[in-house]
Amino acid sequence: LIKDIWGRIFISSPETTDVIHHPIQSTDDFVHYHFPPPKNFFWDNIARWKEQSPFFTACQIDIGFSMMVELIGFERLVFSLKDERSKLFTFIKNFHDFASEMVDMAIEKGADCTWLADDFAHNLGTFISPKDLLETDFQYIDLLTKRAHRRGLPVNLHACGRITDVIDSLISTGIDSLMGIQPAAGNNIYELHSKYHNHLTFIGNLDLNELLTFGSLLEVNLLVKEL
Repeated sequence: LIKDIWGRIFISSPETTDVIHHPIQSTDDFVHYHFPPPKNFFWDNIARWKEQSPFFTACQIDIGFSMMVELIGFERLVFSLKDERSKLFTFIKNFHDFASEMVDMAIEKGADCTWLADDFAHNLGTFISPKDLLETDFQYIDLLTKRAHRRGLPVNLHACGRITDVIDSLISTGIDSLMGIQPAAGNNIYELHSKYHNHLTFIGNLDLNELLTFGSLLEVNLLVKEL
């Protein structure tokens, strides 16, 4: 059993990691939960990659729906959207304040890019309604993006699942690139690029279900060259 900096308790094995305890156990915790101090995260890796490699260095910051699921649990989060919306929105505002500090810290440590990570969709669509995503998630992506842009950094968003239904809302946040674009989730990078290339750079579209799992090195190389 491992307890992490967020207060999650999980079982870790070579095959998988399963969260067995979420730090937020009641709606009262929405108000009282204390986010870990940003300075307590391990930031030295950014400086290491900047100093010892020629690579463009991005710092991933987990935000939004997927990180709230990690802290709250899926069922409690979804029910709270209906039954405890006011308390939940207090938590979301506090989460945004924490994420803003993380963005500032990443910039101060020398990151070349702010890499936001937020898995809010499955293969058939979004986990919650686009309206709820706009209110609980996307408006804060917008604010974090503006924050990074004011400091001169580009912003990438990683988002798994079917994103085509909310692509216009994502573009409106001002992000510079979108990574994931899973073909198994009905995302076609060629169509998205054709329609939105003046607004957004698309990264990915490699098949995780079959190609990267079972495909040969030659097959992977051919698709990478095609993309």
